[in-house]
Amino acid sequence: YQAAPLHPLLVHLKDGSRTFLVGREMPLTGGDNRWFWLVEQSGHRAKILLFIATGCVHIDQNATGGYADIQTEWQAAGFRLIRTYKWNGRRYILRGERKAQPR
Repeated sequence: YQAAPLHPLLVHLKDGSRTFLVGREMPLTGGDNRWFWLVEQSGHRAKILLFIATGCVHIDQNATGGYADIQTEWQAAGFRLIRTYKWNGRRYILRGERKAQPR
């Protein structure tokens, strides 16, 4: 097994913050075969704000506590699962989950 490369993308979660969405393809492990980390960099330090296994990550224009809300989407045969994460002052927490029809 050889680890897949990381794919960092600079994203805007909070004013004045340098944050990266990092994704990694993993060997097929059921439906959760892509992992994502939201990592905030401050100087030489980094802090993981959220770790999720999902198919898609959307950074919302709405914000809670100064940080952008996050939506994830995971799809299986017959339905999509959409989850919403919001900042609670210290970390992102799951604040909503709904099933939807597949696209």
